Formats: sequence, C-alpha cells, structure tokens
Amino acid sequence: MTNLIEKLKINETIKELIRLKEKFLKSEDFQRWVKYSDEAKLRYKQILNDADFKEKRELTDTNLDEMFRLMKKLSSNRSLSKLIYEENTLNKFNITLWELYYGDDPLPKRIDAFLNLSKIGEQSVSQFLVMYDDTKFPISTDQTQKILNLDTEIEEEAKNLAIRYYNIENPNEISSRTLSYLTYIIIYGEIKNILNLEKIDEVNKLLWKYGLELGEETDYNFYSTLGLEIDLRRFLASNPDSIEKGLVLVEDGEEYDTHEVGIIDLLLKDSSGTLVVVELKRRKTGDQVVGQILRYIGWVHDNLSPKVRGIIIVGEPYEKLDYALKPIESIVQLKYYRVKFEITNTFQG
Repeated sequence: MTNLIEKLKINETIKELIRLKEKFLKSEDFQRWVKYSDEAKLRYKQILNDADFKEKRELTDTNLDEMFRLMKKLSSNRSLSKLIYEENTLNKFNITLWELYYGDDPLPKRIDAFLNLSKIGEQSVSQFLVMYDDTKFPISTDQTQKILNLDTEIEEEAKNLAIRYYNIENPNEISSRTLSYLTYIIIYGEIKNILNLEKIDEVNKLLWKYGLELGEETDYNFYSTLGLEIDLRRFLASNPDSIEKGLVLVEDGEEYDTHEVGIIDLLLKDSSGTLVVVELKRRKTGDQVVGQILRYIGWVHDNLSPKVRGIIIVGEPYEKLDYALKPIESIVQLKYYRVKFEITNTFQG
C-alpha cells in the first residue's frame, strides 16, 4: 500500500490533519466528543449483551429504537428510524443484522446482504459496523468524502486494494455500494496509520473537527463553504429556473436519497421531461465529482427514467475538471455560481 500512502500524504486535508492532530486531540471539545461517543458505543454493546443477541438473534423494537438514538450521536442520519424494521419486518432485520455481526460469510457478502434491506445505505451500514467495532470500521458519509476531496486515481487504487484484500474474485457480484464502503475502509485505515491513531473512528472525528474549526486558518474552509453549499442548494431548490429556464424540482427532489448510490443534491425535470441531476460543489473541486454525478445519472437511468442528464455547479474553475468533462459534455454540463452581497440602509424583505 506504499503508493496509496504516499498519495494520501500529499492530500491537502491530510497534510493539515498531520499538522494539527495534536492540537485537535488535546482540545477540550474534542476530548468531550470522544467521551460522549464512547459512552454511546458502550451502551450500544450493553444492549446487545443484555438481549443476548449473539445467542438468541432477537432484538425488540424498543432495543432498536434506543440503538438508533445512540448511533445518531456519532453521525446524524435520518434513515435510522423504525421504518427500517417496519418495512423489512423485525424478524428479517434481526436475522440480517446478526449475519452482519456474527455470520460466517466473507465481509463483502455480509455487507451486501445488509445493504439489500430497505432504507439501508452506505452510511447506515457503516454506522452499524462502527458501533460494533470502531477499531476496524469507519463511518462513511458524503460529508467526510467532501472534506477529503480525493482524486479518482486514489479512490481507484484503494478500490483495487480492497478487491485484493477481501479476496473478491468477481467485483461484479457485489454491489457498488459495498465496494465503495470497502474502498473507504482501506482509505481510512491508511489515514489512521499515517496519523498514528488507535481507532479508525478517530479519523472521522478529526475530519469533522477539521471541517468545523479550520475555516479561518485555511483556504479549504469546509464548514463555511458547506454552509454556503446548503444555502445555495435551498435557494436553487426554490428557484430551479435560475439554473436553467423551465427546470422544476421533482417530488422530494432536494437531497434526493437513492438509498443505493448516495444522496443527489437536487433532482429536477426540464420542459422536455428529462430528469436533471444537479451536484453542487464547494469552491474548487477535483475531477472525482465526474464519477459521482455519472453514478447518480446511471442510477436515475435504471430506476426512474432513461431520459436523464446532469449539471455540476461549482464556485471556481478547475482545469482537471474541464478536461474530465470534455468526453461527456453532451451528458453533463458545468455551471458556476457567484455569491453577491448587497448592503442597504433599509431592510428590503
């Protein structure tokens, strides 16, 4: 994994984490955060032990409701609700969760089976695994992936390493979501080694800390630009024709959850009936956004309508992104946003 480690070491976010790790680890709020999440994980395991889940393979709806509440203390996730066991049935969910934790099948197959449950996505399965063993598994979210902002070359190398490490003979036999999560287990594991941390879960915390607190110290201001990204998304959801005349938001089109390949920032429809996938990115973005939007477009094509195209909206030009889009410019269009501030003597409403 030497090549992957060297490539990760020159990633801007990881360079900053190396520089600021000790400051972060010693900060009062970070230590409080670790204590808070450790208590949640300890209580989670206590629920499993009290229910004798390993032997009886049975958790009640009350058990699961408390487990979901504890999991949300580590990472907010609206999908963690009673709808999971209601739509899948309590018995089926218990069996599949037991297999995920204690089954004899290889890990890729167990993750695949869990992801086949209704209302379960990559973030959800990662949270179940982190609660079970935070030394081996990371939480995988769109937020942390945005903070890392990895090139597709790094992700591809990590994916190939995951295929070899987990002895996956035919990658087509497992879902893209499973392979994505296995890829990020490899990536987070190497970041853990680079930063000399004990638990992979600590990588998540350092990334979130970086996103929350480094805005005034670096040009890669994730927190403030994420806030801007949210405001921009909300504005465009209410005013889709500002992107392109004739666009309208489909039902649940803001943060459209595919439950398979991620959450689409905006899903719109144009005047001809073609669905339009819109991906918003903070400031200068790498060309990995191309793979991301093509994944969304592919999902929409197979599940909603074959008439689909994409729009990437960014705040700054980036030459690599321009080159990556040239072969698919008939499918994906690039647009730019500009924030305008106006100061007046009276409130304009």
